[in-house]
Amino acid sequence: MGIDTAGVSRIAIIGCGAVTEKKHLPALAASTRVKVTALMDLDAARVDRLADQFDVPVRARAVADLASHADIALVAVPHHLHARVGVEAMAAGLHAFIEKPLATTMADVALLQDAARRHDRRIGVGLVRRQYASFKLAASVLGSGMLGAIQSFDFREGGVYNWPVATDTTFRKATAGGVLFDTGAHTLDMLLAWLGDFDQVEYFEDGRGGVDANCRLDLTLRSGVRGVIELSRTRNLRNTCIIRGERGEIEIGVGPRGPVTVRSDSFELSGAPQVVGETEPSPLEQTRIQMEEFAGAVAAGTDCPIFAEHTLESIRLYDACKARVQSLEQPWEDFRAGFDFGPLAGKRILVCGGTGFIGGRLIEVLALRSKAKVRVLARSFARLSGVSRFEVEVVPGEVTDRDALAKAMVDCDIVVNCTYGAREAAKPVNIDAVKVLVEEAARARVGRVIHLSTLSVYGLPPDGELTEDSPEQAPKSHLYGWSKLQGEHVGFAKAKELDVDFRVLQPTVVYGPGAPSWTLNPLRMLKAGRVILVNGGDGICNAVYVDDLVLGILSACVASGGRGERFLISGPVPATFRDFYGAYERMLGRESTASLPLDEVLRLWHEHLRRTGTKAQVVSLLRDPVVFKRLATLPFVSKAKNMASRPMIDAAKSLLLGGRKTSRGDAAPVRRERPLQLLAESDAIFQARKTRVSIAKAQRVLGYTPIYDLEKGMERTSAWVRWANLLD
Repeated sequence: MGIDTAGVSRIAIIGCGAVTEKKHLPALAASTRVKVTALMDLDAARVDRLADQFDVPVRARAVADLASHADIALVAVPHHLHARVGVEAMAAGLHAFIEKPLATTMADVALLQDAARRHDRRIGVGLVRRQYASFKLAASVLGSGMLGAIQSFDFREGGVYNWPVATDTTFRKATAGGVLFDTGAHTLDMLLAWLGDFDQVEYFEDGRGGVDANCRLDLTLRSGVRGVIELSRTRNLRNTCIIRGERGEIEIGVGPRGPVTVRSDSFELSGAPQVVGETEPSPLEQTRIQMEEFAGAVAAGTDCPIFAEHTLESIRLYDACKARVQSLEQPWEDFRAGFDFGPLAGKRILVCGGTGFIGGRLIEVLALRSKAKVRVLARSFARLSGVSRFEVEVVPGEVTDRDALAKAMVDCDIVVNCTYGAREAAKPVNIDAVKVLVEEAARARVGRVIHLSTLSVYGLPPDGELTEDSPEQAPKSHLYGWSKLQGEHVGFAKAKELDVDFRVLQPTVVYGPGAPSWTLNPLRMLKAGRVILVNGGDGICNAVYVDDLVLGILSACVASGGRGERFLISGPVPATFRDFYGAYERMLGRESTASLPLDEVLRLWHEHLRRTGTKAQVVSLLRDPVVFKRLATLPFVSKAKNMASRPMIDAAKSLLLGGRKTSRGDAAPVRRERPLQLLAESDAIFQARKTRVSIAKAQRVLGYTPIYDLEKGMERTSAWVRWANLLD
């Protein structure tokens, strides 16, 4: 079938996932040269919804049905189906435009090319970055020879995964998921298009029975140039490619407009490139233009840079990578506690909250060290990057959803609940869901439920020893601690009623790789300003490294005693807050704390509360450049500005902009001390207290033997922090 004689190419989209909903349909709806005329997906309800939303007339059930309704099939199915569906589309008479990657093996490429020859069809690939002004400028600079002979390259691309996927296919090995096939489709194509074919590769990834979330390629090109490519779904990388020549280097950002920077010994040029006389298209416009160019080239019989034959080197590199996979070593991954995993062999363990910090590490340890069958309840597919590295079963759903819990608990022996809710989610997650979880565990005849609570149920305990028999004093005003306490009560009551083995663990200050409250947040605060150490930081910090907490969970899973009990879980020895924050200061290589007595910290906090909503807040708002500029356009402000003298205007701008130079350059900058990170009253008192948490009960009943003191735990944390690029 040829291109529509009316001059508008008809597009059938096969696969109606997130990329179709968020990208292709809205982009192509704005085109006058192509028109989406048909949709097809196994999920008929999704097809109907999107067809109604974007006014698509045909809802197909089979590829063969598309022949009379379209000229081009846009193939947006999971990676492992690209070749099969592309071949079917061409057999039906359609040209095939395939979302990146074209395929995941050269064997699949051969199938596509054979179908294209037999049916006289063309194949395009969704490598939209080839259209970017930054890509084209880099190609021009490199082709000009201005950098001299190319010597090396360093390409780092990654970020915490947040694409709103509709299914988990990009996280499954059977469907060719993983960061290499996903982000790498663009990264590898860009580099090879700029510098030429590869010769050799050493490939490292962190997949441990599942798919890769992080990988590294030590690559040698046929030209002899060597370099590294690093990709990640779990950490924020530099997101640039640096190509070094004998006379200078070029650094290209991965976005549509870079930026692009060219450096030499004598100059540096940097900017966001764009084609002369044109505005840079938005991402959606880039998607539209790409399809229009492919359709136009097919109709005219001309060449196109995204025709499949121009993009095959990256697929050949895929084959070379997957032919010899090496482990990407991560020193903090090894679980060093002396625990006997034998009793867990063959057990099916459900982890609720398994895509979070604690649950994720528990799954990692179970997958690496035990022979248990691990299942995770996942409320969002987009959060699966970490746990998808392992061979685990994923059940979609929320802990607040009774039906999802019932499905997830089928044939389970142990359930570990690592979920928590904050703010409006506190009651439904921390209280109501615990009741439902115990009820469903009883119905499914689950052998044991381990529920993670918190030290915060004790409120702000006094100095001295804290045990499980200490008063529970979390006030309702402290919603997290209070709701967790109510969840404990509800869980114990319901477990007693239904005869369920229900055990509660109460972790203290949990830190380690990925810890949001006690690793990521302290680092953020120390980089942003000065962190207050109450009374010099001599208060007791009952810190527990995450692997010791995981050891506590595992111990509770197998211990014969402990039914209907709760256990405080902390490290082997307490530290001080001065030592705790000092460890992070050493990672950052600078001092960022300030010692203040408790009464002064409380005074500052109360003063802050009094000032909230007053002059300080107004000035802070006006210091926002966007707000300031918008305010300046209001009629009464413009009139006042016209009446004021230049010195008056500059004085006001100097005040509101915090002493920064104005456009006239006549306002002297004000040197400001790095701001104090104020502590709320409860946090300040918590830090000042000298409460020592006793783990004697967990040691006696569960056999809990933590091994990480602060020095050892921070050593492993520091290795992860550097790897995660959190020190810049």
